[in-house]
Amino acid sequence: MNSLVNFLTYTLAYARKSVGNPHFGWVERLGLFWLLMQLLVKSKYHADKPVIQRGFGFTMFAPDPQLLLQLVLEIFVDGIYYFESEKTAPKIIDGGANIGISVLYFKYLYPQAHIVAIEPNPAALVYLERNIKENKLSQITLIPAALSAESGEGNLHYSPCISLLNASLMHDSEVDRAKVSTHKLSDYLRGNQIDLVKLDIEGAEEQVIGEIADQGEIHNAKQYIVEYHPSADSPSGRILLESIFKGIGYTLDEKSPDKGTESAPTILNFLYKAPRFLPVYHTG
Repeated sequence: MNSLVNFLTYTLAYARKSVGNPHFGWVERLGLFWLLMQLLVKSKYHADKPVIQRGFGFTMFAPDPQLLLQLVLEIFVDGIYYFESEKTAPKIIDGGANIGISVLYFKYLYPQAHIVAIEPNPAALVYLERNIKENKLSQITLIPAALSAESGEGNLHYSPCISLLNASLMHDSEVDRAKVSTHKLSDYLRGNQIDLVKLDIEGAEEQVIGEIADQGEIHNAKQYIVEYHPSADSPSGRILLESIFKGIGYTLDEKSPDKGTESAPTILNFLYKAPRFLPVYHTG
């Protein structure tokens, strides 16, 4: 009985999310509801099995249906990485691309987008590569590395048995380690005009943003969507990030989804609206 009640509760919640989504038409909303229901059923009866799921014109590959359901809810339904561009082929840096659902989302918004997808987790890379290859996505550069304040190597701590969402250079609480290449974000910004930098890098946000600010490359991106992860070691980290961006002319989008609590990440959406420092952006 409890299982039935929980199933109906989730069904009603997903129906509300689907019908009320402002970014989709009615046909897309019905498709979204059907997608969520399929993943809900698979999460209940095939929780530990890899999943292949059609949705939004893509074939999505994930290690388990619960992870895919979580990512679809956050990225496609809640629109945490939604952004608007006057260009048909915006340039995007996806820092922390994970298994590639964010890449699919950006290609859904802008099919001609140029994307640099950066991901260090070897377990996630398997699915990221497959999601790109099987969907025949073009204009994507895949970088198997972690973003950091220094280029070189670092230890990535992760637990593939728990979640593919929590790999980090910043702590050693997870059960597995992998030696990975580390790259500086400034190297990807230098000499470019980037429309969006999305960062979900599990606690390395302050390092990476501080590095591009110090190198004078921060203005080479028009917009940053940063998933900020609170840390006991740096309780004023969010204030620091906001001060860096606001001090040089970026505004914090108050409409950006904020899912943060004291222990959960918060989505910070920084947009540069007055092109005093940026080069002129051209449509195309």
